[in-house]
Parts: sequence; structure tokens; C-alpha cells
Amino acid sequence: MDVGAAVHLHLAGKADIDRTIGSAASLGLKVLRWDAPWADVERSPGKLAVPENWDYAVDQARAKGIRLLLILDYGNKYYDGGKKPKSPTAVAAFARYANFVATHFAGRVSFYETWNEWNSTTGGDRPGRAEDYIKLARATYPAIKRGDPASCVIVGSFVDYLKPNDGLQNLLDSAPADYGDAIGLHPYVMNGSQLKNNPNGFKELLSHLVNSIKKSGWANKPVTITEIGWHTDQDYRNGITEDQQTSYLSSALRTAASLGIKMTILYELVDEPQNKGPEGHFGLLRGDMSMKSSGQMVKSRKW
Repeated sequence: MDVGAAVHLHLAGKADIDRTIGSAASLGLKVLRWDAPWADVERSPGKLAVPENWDYAVDQARAKGIRLLLILDYGNKYYDGGKKPKSPTAVAAFARYANFVATHFAGRVSFYETWNEWNSTTGGDRPGRAEDYIKLARATYPAIKRGDPASCVIVGSFVDYLKPNDGLQNLLDSAPADYGDAIGLHPYVMNGSQLKNNPNGFKELLSHLVNSIKKSGWANKPVTITEIGWHTDQDYRNGITEDQQTSYLSSALRTAASLGIKMTILYELVDEPQNKGPEGHFGLLRGDMSMKSSGQMVKSRKW
């Protein structure tokens, strides 16, 4: 199983990119996942350009032997008011952007992910319906494949799987060949989950999800975890110690490998001190780039 981490490089300068990718390489990470927002590519209607720092980040990662997973996501103010693209015009424009990015990075980016947590408020919009996500994914998949036939397109990456209408079953009931090469999961067990916020809860949830996938038309598709983690801010709900984070992540990686998960992306590589509260404390490294015990565990592969 390949192990990677989430990073935030789409707005980073060269110094931050070098520092981040160097740290990822030192931990032996195989994949880095980051946002490639639509709004950063189509800054005026119909005019698309990939930011120069993205090229630099991709090339630096590849030079270190790290593969890339770019998330094609979030709204654009010129379409559907910047919300999730649902209208035919917005969906077509999103697919055009996806094709542009895949064409630009053909042969350099291994994985693309269609949106991030569609059924949540991520991206500054209300949770979206699975039916609308599937329409978007069906338009986006062939657009990516035209740009780079060798790329792997990951779909899904929903959250809160045990809530009513979480969207996963809709995904599993539809034809994967139409819009995806692999399915992505975000099996967090925090924030109101019906499961315990610990490795046992994670194992119960992931086992349930994998069994559901095996019973569906997706049974022969690779299953990936494109986000999983625990935060270490003990001043906030569900915060744990750094040693607990290490134990939880180690157990999660063992569970994922035992269930046949092909790739697990840990959220995230580096703490974000500018983000107050839980969101800023998921890292394997602290904000000053010093290593937590979880980072040492990943580096030594003792999980």
C-alpha cells in the first residue's frame, strides 16, 4: 500500500514548495495530494491558465520520486454563483477546466480526484446531492481521460458515511466505468460519528465500507483513502495527544493494508498554525517543520 499526505501548495511560493516536498521525501511518502482549484485556472470567463507555481511543485515532487494527486475542485464565480456546479453550463465548464489541467500535466500527474467532499460544506457551499455529483463526475471523467489517458481518476471522497443519504450507496449503485477508475474514501470517525473516535471505530467503519464496495459494481476497482487523520489540539473536541495520534495512525494504516486499500493519504503533512482550532493540528510535522512522533512512525514505516 502506498502512503502519502495532503499538502497545501496551490498558493505556495518556491521556498515553501521546496521545504514541503523535501520534508515529504524525507518521510518516504509516495504521493502528495493537493487542491488544484478551478478558480485559480479560469480567472476570467473562457480563459484558462495553469499557475506557474503548480508546474514548479509538480516537477519538484517528481524529481524526488513522489507521485501527485490533484484535486479538481470548488466553485468558480463565473458559473452558478461560485457554488457547486450543477447547471449544464457550469458542468460543461468544469469539465473543460478538468481537461485543460489533465492535458497540461499529461505524463506528470498520476491521479486526479473529482471534487473533495461534495456532501459537506467544504468549498463554502451547502452539502451537495449525490445525484448531482454523479452528473458532474460523468462529464469530468472523459474530459480528464482525453487530456491524459494514463491518469487514474478517483471519485467519491464523501464524508459522514453513516448519516442518512450520505451518497455512497448512490455511487455504488451506478456504473463506475462511466466516471471513475478508483473510489476514494474519507473514513473519519470524529465530529458526531456514530462510531468511537479511535482505531476500533475506524476499523469498524472501513470494514463496513469495503464490504459494501465488494458487493457493488465497483468490486473490481481499486479502493483508496484520500484523507484520514486525527488532530492534536486538545483544547478542542476530539483532540488527542501526539502519542495517541501516532498510535491511531499506525493502527489505521495496518487496518487499511489488511483490507486491500491501494493507497492511503494522511491528513496532513504539516500543521497549519494560521488555522486556529482542530484544522491546524492534523500534521505529521508541526508548523515549524519539527517532527511529531507520527512523522517518525511514517518515516520508519513501523505501522
